[in-house]
Amino acid sequence: MPLNVDKISTGSLSVNGTDITGNAPYKVYTALVLMGSGAVVTLFENTLGVAITWTSGGGEISTGTVSGLIGQNNVYVQVSSSTPSSVPKIVSGNFTPSPWRVVIQQIDNAGIPDLTQQVFVEIRVYE
Repeated sequence: MPLNVDKISTGSLSVNGTDITGNAPYKVYTALVLMGSGAVVTLFENTLGVAITWTSGGGEISTGTVSGLIGQNNVYVQVSSSTPSSVPKIVSGNFTPSPWRVVIQQIDNAGIPDLTQQVFVEIRVYE
């Protein structure tokens, strides 16, 4: 059977309709979010097919349950501190599949929750 190369481009190689580069397709959400209020300062990209809203409380921000993504369990969360005028904080993000939600926590160097800053958030949902 002859080899049918469908597409070759930067970062992508498909043979007979199958991605052979190891790059799994995904949807993405990237935003700059205020820790104190959960307000989205800048929404860079959202291809998830649902709107994400954040709430602040208890030293963290959370999406709450995102019903439009229930069943989507191949999720990657990356978060980093964005502190324009002070020392960077320690941030972490986690995902729970049931209920589907993302929680982000930020602490200072003493381990105290810090809601005074903003964070860059990236959520990838792999198909």
